[in-house]
Amino acid sequence: MTKAKARPYKPVGEWNTMEIAMRGPRTTVTLNGVLVTDYDGVSPVPYKVKPYEPDRGRRPDTGYDRGSAHYGIGVISLNVTLRP
Repeated sequence: MTKAKARPYKPVGEWNTMEIAMRGPRTTVTLNGVLVTDYDGVSPVPYKVKPYEPDRGRRPDTGYDRGSAHYGIGVISLNVTLRP
């Protein structure tokens, strides 16, 4: 739950590639090869305001699954690769 450092979207009609890495408490998000967020897992985050927003707080270091999360984006096709 940090502010985006960049918004490297591709033009309408082109595919975007997103990589979400969760290593211990750290979460990084890269979009089209550009770092968008890098959260250390311990810095303060904004309070939850709306009921549909995700719960705040530290997630477990292992066994975390957010497959049912809503990220506010429309997905036409989803190709997910899990790597240790």
